[in-house]
Amino acid sequence: MTSLERVLAIALTLVAQLASAVPVEQVIEARPAPLSKEVVEWLGPVAQNCRPKDAVPNGSYKNSCHSCEIQGCQWLVCICDGKRTSLDMNNCPSNIACNNHGNLQCGEC
Repeated sequence: MTSLERVLAIALTLVAQLASAVPVEQVIEARPAPLSKEVVEWLGPVAQNCRPKDAVPNGSYKNSCHSCEIQGCQWLVCICDGKRTSLDMNNCPSNIACNNHGNLQCGEC
């Protein structure tokens, strides 16, 4: 869960809990619940196009990169050739990535 998602979840939880008079400390420490179907529908394409952290694309980069995950719904972020690199998967229609001398690149290298 990204920082923004966590802040949004806490804010929504705080608003919902104000009516039930639950102490703020309990709300802040609580783990936010997954988004309901109604919230996902309300958010529309933003929520529907969000890739899970472990939904990394296919590609040869997997042979030479590690610690790969999706961040911010669209960014493939990995450590390749000893440096942190990222690729905007929304601009990669092939959904295939490769490691081009330490930089993630869309398509085959």
